[in-house]
Amino acid sequence: MGVLELIAAARAWHRHVEVALAPPGPDDLRGGRALRQQCQILADRAPNITLAQVPGWAEVAGWLADAAAVIIPCRRPASSMTALEALSQGTPVIAYNTGILSDLLLPLQHGSRRLLADVMHGPNALLFLTDGLLADLASYRAACQAAYWRVQDLRPARVAQLFCSALP
Repeated sequence: MGVLELIAAARAWHRHVEVALAPPGPDDLRGGRALRQQCQILADRAPNITLAQVPGWAEVAGWLADAAAVIIPCRRPASSMTALEALSQGTPVIAYNTGILSDLLLPLQHGSRRLLADVMHGPNALLFLTDGLLADLASYRAACQAAYWRVQDLRPARVAQLFCSALP
């Protein structure tokens, strides 16, 4: 998944990291619990890392809007729901250049505003990209605006509108 590697790398980072793990699904109760325990052990050893409770559905949008950036450390192609939700709040997303996340984030990359890291460079590349984005106010502001506008055509109301307009 990548979250353990990200936490291990972030222990030496100068920024605070809040990690939230989605609750395990019904098919993965033991694996999800073991992952949470491993993440908690690593987080307990680093003063700059907090293992946070996943907010309730009604609070997710505000929680993501309050984040400076969202890092998605999945090394394999993964669902983009968290990325879509963060982008809809104007929060930049940093991820590996894989699957649908690549398709979603590639149009947002311009010049020094890089949001996708190659998997072979590992979690330090994600932290490096995040650091670079947060250190450049102009690039950060542009990434926030681009993030918001990127997902406007993917909102359910817009998709329904486009679908209905295509009907005879």
